[in-house]
Amino acid sequence: MSKKIKNWENGVVSIPPEQVEIFIKQFRYKVFQKLKQKGFGTFNSTQEVIGKLTEEKMEMELESHGRDLSKFCDEALDCAVVGFWGYCSGKSWKKKAAKKDSKKK
Repeated sequence: MSKKIKNWENGVVSIPPEQVEIFIKQFRYKVFQKLKQKGFGTFNSTQEVIGKLTEEKMEMELESHGRDLSKFCDEALDCAVVGFWGYCSGKSWKKKAAKKDSKKK
């Protein structure tokens, strides 16, 4: 079931700047909440990142059929957090691999 979205401007929905600020605050809160729960450890592999992201995406898809748009937005935020953690994990792996390579020389 698709929802009618208001605030159309030239056929495109505009995202108000204050909504971007709200997202950033909620994103930051959620990231630090996960850090308290799970610590600073990375994902173990790219496959684990994809698996978790797929799981979160499926939850978001399920919420897209419901009537509660805030639950859909919560799942979208969860996807963003997993994507961020995957990014940070990948950068950490790359840095660790570079350190390992420099020790071999």
